[in-house]
Amino acid sequence: MSVGDVETFARAGEAAQLETGLLVGVELAAVAEIPDSYRDRVREARIPGPERLKVAVPDKYDLALSKCLRCWPHDVEGIVGIHQRRASWRRGGE
Repeated sequence: MSVGDVETFARAGEAAQLETGLLVGVELAAVAEIPDSYRDRVREARIPGPERLKVAVPDKYDLALSKCLRCWPHDVEGIVGIHQRRASWRRGGE
């Protein structure tokens, strides 16, 4: 991977963060344990940037469950962020 590729991925992560309002880290990923049949609930995120890059976003419940299994401090923060974002939508925010 070249420096340009790394910068492109970093920009894509920033764009995803702006679109979702959540912290989106673009980095090497640890092995994830995701619920069975999660692929049935994945959606494609629309982000500006590389034309051939497709970003698959797991269902929020699948994502939260996978974070519960690993349970690193930033995973717990991510779960809280997902919940707060959902609560904001219910109140009519964002």
